[in-house]
Amino acid sequence: MTEGLFRVRLDVPAENADAALAAALATGVQGVEVRDAETGGPPSGRVYLILWHADRAEDPTHRRAVAEALRRSAGHDAQVSISAEGDQWTALLAAHLSPCPLGKSFIALPPGATPPTGRRPLRIETGGGFGSGMHPTTALCVDLLEPLISPETRVLDVGCGSGVLALAALLLGARSAVGVDIDSVALAAAARNAAHNGVADRALWRGTIPPQPADLVLANLYPGPLTQLAPQLSQSVQGGGDLVISGFRTPQREAIEAVYERHGLHVVDAHSRAGWHGLILNFHPETSRR
Repeated sequence: MTEGLFRVRLDVPAENADAALAAALATGVQGVEVRDAETGGPPSGRVYLILWHADRAEDPTHRRAVAEALRRSAGHDAQVSISAEGDQWTALLAAHLSPCPLGKSFIALPPGATPPTGRRPLRIETGGGFGSGMHPTTALCVDLLEPLISPETRVLDVGCGSGVLALAALLLGARSAVGVDIDSVALAAAARNAAHNGVADRALWRGTIPPQPADLVLANLYPGPLTQLAPQLSQSVQGGGDLVISGFRTPQREAIEAVYERHGLHVVDAHSRAGWHGLILNFHPETSRR
């Protein structure tokens, strides 16, 4: 048994999602889902932020105060709903998680759930906010990495969280994957997820970026870490390899591209979704797919 849980759903314009998400993270959420029109969310142009709180969940006054503070941070056009969900919060997160299509072939869903016909299951434990496949940037990264995988591909996933991207690469047939995260709880969740997906023998989870280069480097991070880690990520890309990055919106894109160009990496493909961007970069601009 755990502490009680309450759930806040913010329905916000896509352009306000960053500010609302930053405010939500500052309140100590236990889990976060971001849903757009393609992942069970509202119509195009709006985003659901679904936030799970455990602090003083039994206190309705506190629940209302948290919800109101989040609504104010999201702007006057935000809509908010709140519900008390009791305890057993991991099970509750799983119950509320809708199967989420990823890329051309996958559907992210909890262990034990039955996948729909025609989609390959990518089984992810819910809980802790380490990534369930629901965020648009996760979907962007899977879209971008799918055509880059071969049986010889060695993958490095920096900021791996629950391991969604590394696991997708392994399920597509990559030779191996190393997932890196500074959170030991996230790494433990990633290891469990590798076992759920039958790829634990090809996966390694660690707290620091290894010195060995990779054929494909994945980094779905906030703009700050993407900028700070640019030297290391650039060094991690094998000479003929690719770097897939996401986690930033239109106002940050130009600056992010400029940082990586200074390290010799050029954008060769780009996708966008719900105001978020994902890029493929490498050292060979003549390979551009744009």
